[in-house]
Amino acid sequence: MAMSAPLTAHDNLRILIVDDDAVDRRMVRRALKTGEASSRITEVDSCAAMLAEVDAHRFDCIFLDYQLADGTALALLEKLREQNIDTPVIVLSGHGDEQIVRELMKAGAADYLPKDIATSSYINRSLRSTLRFYQSELQAKNAVEALRLRDRAIASANNGIIICAVGADFPIIYCNRAFERLTGYDNNEILGHSFRILVGAESDPETVSEIARCLKEEMECHQVLRNYRKDGSSFFNELTFSPVRDIEGRLSHYVVVCNDVTEQRRAEEENSRLLREVRDAVERERSFLRDVLSSATDGKLRLCHTRQELPAQLGSYGGYVSLQSIGGIPEMRHLVREAAITCGLPEERWQDLITAAGEASMNAVVHGQGGFGRAYYTPGKLVQVWIEDKGTGISLINLPRATLECGYTTAGTMGCGFSFILKTADRLWLMTGPTGTTLVIENDSMLPELPWLRE
Repeated sequence: MAMSAPLTAHDNLRILIVDDDAVDRRMVRRALKTGEASSRITEVDSCAAMLAEVDAHRFDCIFLDYQLADGTALALLEKLREQNIDTPVIVLSGHGDEQIVRELMKAGAADYLPKDIATSSYINRSLRSTLRFYQSELQAKNAVEALRLRDRAIASANNGIIICAVGADFPIIYCNRAFERLTGYDNNEILGHSFRILVGAESDPETVSEIARCLKEEMECHQVLRNYRKDGSSFFNELTFSPVRDIEGRLSHYVVVCNDVTEQRRAEEENSRLLREVRDAVERERSFLRDVLSSATDGKLRLCHTRQELPAQLGSYGGYVSLQSIGGIPEMRHLVREAAITCGLPEERWQDLITAAGEASMNAVVHGQGGFGRAYYTPGKLVQVWIEDKGTGISLINLPRATLECGYTTAGTMGCGFSFILKTADRLWLMTGPTGTTLVIENDSMLPELPWLRE
């Protein structure tokens, strides 16, 4: 039978009065009506009727006459115990002795009241004390059952669980079967030892020190540590140390949950290794492409991987143009022309730069889902144009053809325009990726000397 919730004398109580004397039943009913508790009272006059009532309804207390026409209180108490009914029973009798009282209390009666002294105050006082005792007993039963449930849960858990006492090195005072299976140590072999018994040659000393620090400072701790089983084999142990405190807040124990994450760690390490290999391969390909593009363009085109590899912006700012539509292209050409004239570039030089900037702007609008352009310059020396878009970029496999082959175009590439940019720009920096493309164009006031002429 499931245990009832704790009761108090102020609850709306359901009371069963069992007596074959109507006068005595009326006496108990009147007494209860004068008490503090609000009661719903049911009356029956036989053992059979009582058993039928408790089978059909839950009662908070039963007032039971000792001697009934079809049985005794002792027999009824035995029946209730057999049926696992824990309703408290107060027995009333007009002729009792100490032997009967002892037998009744042994059979499970909550109290015994002689009818000749059962006044209203006496009956209500007995009810209050019975309910208080029943409540305390019920709370104790619930607590014991909760402890048993916790013990069963800990013992049957898949994760290893140990409990450590407070003291030098926090000695282990409990381990469950999963911990024994995980480590190979039997219960008798592990009790009294510190968790350091699992620490070995390749256990990370910094992690061990961090665990010790957390325990010393009474903190919760979560770490993954290489541990060693009894047979010497190692495994990665995910450890969670949880402090347990007493009612006054003092540390009393640590509960440690252990989880074997060896396969997970191996998979993570393998994924990391593969990722490094992919990154290294991409970097080698990017480096190779950087060299190929630089060589094929006589050093004019420089492939960049990060913004740090792009050139520093020049000191004088020439302006900004939005490239969200075709209308931004002539604005960008005008911006570059004004910056070049202000810088003092000869007309043939700024005409080349306008051509390069116009083609780059067209690519940003048509292939790059829009972007923006900016111009910078150093008076009397050079003009720098930045074109940035929000497209999907140019893949590494398409870079050589997209930048060097006239007429080659796919989504995200620059089509024919890049060959014109290469012909009319002095220097180019290209950074491209899945989040967009940045192209930096520089033209000097004087046409640079070709590298092969300098040799």
